[in-house]
Amino acid sequence: MPEPQQYEQIQARGVKATVEGRAVLVGNPALLSEAGVALPSSTLATGATAAADAAGIGSSTPVHVAVDGRFAGIVYIADAVRPGAREALVALKATGVKRTVMLTGDNAATAHAVAQQLGIDEVHAELLPEGKVGVIAELQKQGHRVAMVGDGINDAPALARADVGIAMGGGGTQAALEAADVALMTDDLAKIGAARAIARRAYRTVQENLFVGVGVVHVLGIAAALMGWIGPIEAAIIHLGPDVLVFVNSVKLLRVRIPGAREPRQTTSQALISFISKLGDTFMKSIRPHLFALVAGAALLAGCATPPPPNPAAEIPHCYKTNKGRTIACTSAPVPSLNADADAKRFAPDPSALTVFVVRRNWADGRNFVKVYSDGGPGVETLPNTMIRLKFKPGAHVIAFEFEGKRQSITVEGKAGDVRFVRIDGTVWSWKSSYEWAAEPEASIRERALKSRLVADVTVR
Repeated sequence: MPEPQQYEQIQARGVKATVEGRAVLVGNPALLSEAGVALPSSTLATGATAAADAAGIGSSTPVHVAVDGRFAGIVYIADAVRPGAREALVALKATGVKRTVMLTGDNAATAHAVAQQLGIDEVHAELLPEGKVGVIAELQKQGHRVAMVGDGINDAPALARADVGIAMGGGGTQAALEAADVALMTDDLAKIGAARAIARRAYRTVQENLFVGVGVVHVLGIAAALMGWIGPIEAAIIHLGPDVLVFVNSVKLLRVRIPGAREPRQTTSQALISFISKLGDTFMKSIRPHLFALVAGAALLAGCATPPPPNPAAEIPHCYKTNKGRTIACTSAPVPSLNADADAKRFAPDPSALTVFVVRRNWADGRNFVKVYSDGGPGVETLPNTMIRLKFKPGAHVIAFEFEGKRQSITVEGKAGDVRFVRIDGTVWSWKSSYEWAAEPEASIRERALKSRLVADVTVR
């Protein structure tokens, strides 16, 4: 057969070529009609279906040929079903695919014959590319999630419109590969089922990681911290726990079992991965039935962790709970009533005294004490997120701070009616103090004082 000198593909119609100086059209009846070629009356009346039936090959695709503007004949091309196609569709339905639909540009007779061989539920034939897109859009309007499998240039718009586009890469066109979400590099239709199995396993693993690693562990950790059962070190360890769980649970994705696939011989590293994968899978299967109970229990603990409102009349030692393995830290002085606390947070000046607020920041370890001494008097113990109010006679006064035997001091000076703020700042591992005060209340210290509990109200004589 001679090679064509010119060649043009007409989308969803056929091809136009020049062969040995003669204009040749090969395609469907619409291509010939658009070129002004007169078709035989029988073909024009009944279409390709009648011609195929008359030839006794109704499952074939008729291709009309015209040479130099005159109808030359019909070539019937039989569609061979790919090996394993029916088995692949059966396997997909076994995994939960509820409906299979064929979208094709071939004639209806051929399409229905092939669909009957493959067990396809629904057929849409003689479609242009935009017709395939329309069918997919209609399925999506009905609430279906649609996956489209194709390999030709006419399939590219439908692949892009579907929820998941799958291109068969072995003999597929570049346009189809670029439009698809998944590219299978062979023409084996069984790979579609394998890809679906991997995707479902990956999605389920992501859900498990979020639900268990983040939802359960973090909620339980927050609840335990609020209850005072754990300290900062334990909280940091628990914070790393989800990372380990997520890693162990995700390793199983390296060993997704494909039905019917032969298990390769494992190397030592692959055997280790397989063991970790089975371990993670077993762990998730064992706790999956109890996940709801775990989350409900964690939420209940978090709710119970909220402390009850304090009794305004209570005069009890101020304690700061840590985890069960540590000594509970308490100040030696009784806590002022809530009325005194509310009065202090108004920061109202005393016309007859210099008022100084000493405010503690929240350090990582709640057990550390800082003693505050005023003009050499007895020390007042403070804990994180607490403050004390000192009232002095007008003039200069020394305020000392002691932590683990180390003492530092500052001098505060003012007249009657003045209000001063001092902030104590530090760290757990290597303590250091920085003292800040201002002639007028510093905004950051004052804001922290509003959130701090008054633990001592001292008038220095």
